[in-house]
Amino acid sequence: MDQQRIHSLIRSLALEIELGESSDLIEAVRILGETQQQLDEILLPLIPFLTGRYLVAAQEKFGLEPDELAAMTGLPLERVLAVLAPHR
Repeated sequence: MDQQRIHSLIRSLALEIELGESSDLIEAVRILGETQQQLDEILLPLIPFLTGRYLVAAQEKFGLEPDELAAMTGLPLERVLAVLAPHR
């Protein structure tokens, strides 16, 4: 799979995640990522989107404080605060 195709896929999947329509994410990755390197190229750029979405949802649903989220995820508190800032 060429780099342009991978970057296009990443943008599409990131948009789906942001829109909350990521139900086909795992299937798409499974089909398109034939090797571990391809999976890494597809998934690694998505981690900030997945993590951000998770943090916002966890805070909204469970009322967790940023320091609690940092402890749960192992992320630095500064990163958690940066992700949550637009949603406060």
